Amino acid sequence: MRSYFTIISFLILVIFLAGCGASKNELVKGTPMMVIDGGARVFKGSKTVGTLPAGTEVKMISQDEEWCLVEVPVEEYNMKIEGLISVDSLAPVPESPTANIVTPTVSPVYEVKKDEVWSSYFTDMGINDIALNGDDVWIGTTKGLIKFPASAPARAVKYTTDDGLLDDDILSVDVEEGEVWAGSMKGFSRFNGSGFVNYTPEDGLLKGSVVAIDAGEDQVWFGLDTGIARYDKILGFIKNMPHRGGWSPESGSGSVSTADKGGIYADTIYIDGDYIWNAAYNLTKTSTAGKDLKTYDCGSGLIHSRVVGVYPTRENLWIPNLGGITKINRKDDTIYENFHVRGGYHHNPIIASCPDGDYLWIAMKDGISKFNLKKEKYITYFACWDTYDGGYISRMKADEKYLWLATNQGLWRMDKSAADAISDHDLLDDFESKSRLVYRGWRLGRHGGKNGSEHVFVDYTIGAKNTAASLCNQYIAPDYKAHSIAHMGVNLREMDLTEYDGISFYIKAEPAVSLSASMGENNETWIVGNWNVPGEWMEIKVPFARFKPHGQESGNNIIELYAMRNLNFKIKRNRSFGPTPRPYEGETGKVWVDEIRFYKNSEESLVSK
Repeated sequence: MRSYFTIISFLILVIFLAGCGASKNELVKGTPMMVIDGGARVFKGSKTVGTLPAGTEVKMISQDEEWCLVEVPVEEYNMKIEGLISVDSLAPVPESPTANIVTPTVSPVYEVKKDEVWSSYFTDMGINDIALNGDDVWIGTTKGLIKFPASAPARAVKYTTDDGLLDDDILSVDVEEGEVWAGSMKGFSRFNGSGFVNYTPEDGLLKGSVVAIDAGEDQVWFGLDTGIARYDKILGFIKNMPHRGGWSPESGSGSVSTADKGGIYADTIYIDGDYIWNAAYNLTKTSTAGKDLKTYDCGSGLIHSRVVGVYPTRENLWIPNLGGITKINRKDDTIYENFHVRGGYHHNPIIASCPDGDYLWIAMKDGISKFNLKKEKYITYFACWDTYDGGYISRMKADEKYLWLATNQGLWRMDKSAADAISDHDLLDDFESKSRLVYRGWRLGRHGGKNGSEHVFVDYTIGAKNTAASLCNQYIAPDYKAHSIAHMGVNLREMDLTEYDGISFYIKAEPAVSLSASMGENNETWIVGNWNVPGEWMEIKVPFARFKPHGQESGNNIIELYAMRNLNFKIKRNRSFGPTPRPYEGETGKVWVDEIRFYKNSEESLVSK
């Protein structure tokens, strides 16, 4: 709320606060009021101590014929300021649909889809790793090594120390040619289908926890929290390459010991022909002889040095890390490109990843996404994330039908076709998913102008098509000199629009207003259309081919969908009521937008994709 004050007025208010003492805590709750006179002044005696824009909420303490004593919260600094303001500048706060409404943890729209998308298994144990072998799934858990058919987890077979397994807390697992390799804090186990052979430091293995395994035809590579190791299948020989490395709390499901020698060195390891990629904090390219050839970190191209996967293709190296995905050219490793996740690693880090054909699945704090390696675009699955009960994800694996998530609260299986049905392939937002709302970056909250204000929020009492929520802009209309009443906008950079032919959405308003929509490229703005918005939901559907350029001098006047950057809505007065446009200055109103998506199969073709 600090923005409601000029810098000078704010300093005066702080000084005034010092004289208010502890009496503020003794005040009884007053009537909530809203400023309707933009630029209304707050006085202490004859001195102005601040100015408030229309839309500011205050608490009235007392009132006489001309003046109100009010309390103004300064939320950023946890302050409460008292002052006098004109009675004519205030009005009771209008009823808000957000009052006493608790946002549902999972929207009812997706709750009914939950059982179609997700299944959970082994919830009484932590799952540390997953390996796929044809129709079989192997998982390393905190209670042993488990095998089951992908379509029937209930038919699971569990192996423990009673069956010869080295340790019941299995941190890593891989399968190659029918042989299963399982790592733990004590070493690793080799299972040929009938019995286990165990390898520990007494057998020449490097001391430390085995947190990653990649089994090849002739050799098996192990990532440990003390270095990396190689087992030669033919000779039965173990070669150790100790390293110091950096600690990472993301590794495992809390099962990995981080007390030894500074922590995890390689919780990701990948055999790539004559090279081995091993990573945790930084990514290292190692020869099969054990020589470190190249190290990548945030100083050499990575968004962040904490690496959660590495996936070489013929031309590129794809490296998911805490802040996004880095693509490095394999012929010239000085050429790279970064694809950041929205919110960055401070707020929305990548915590797990796995390949799936031409895609990479990534799990972030705010949701699950699939990255198209050819189009280099993210496809978000936040509705799916909202239907998932949570739990830290340590590993992901994908087969033709399912996405498997290893968590500290069991194993989760996502049906990919069911998830596609409620993914963000074409949906910009329906405001049913809190995760999507955060990721899209809608500017919520109160925003005040010189003589008007707006409050943008998710209204959980109304939605188009009988859904539970929509985006609402509750405004106080400025004077007639203003070109518009209010705005709503969102970023489109993450969306791939090249497969679609148009945009659709629902709108309604009370009282009726005019609304215009536009979409912007880097150097061009395209007018989607202008509409008089009624009091009932109205569907808008506009083919891209009907967009009109917005009088720009630069640009080529060709719609370039791959370059679209934003979508904006502008709310204006509706002049269809006669000579006096509505709403009036100081009048409150609401505009709702919902079910914003892009559609295919338009009869009109595009000039350019």
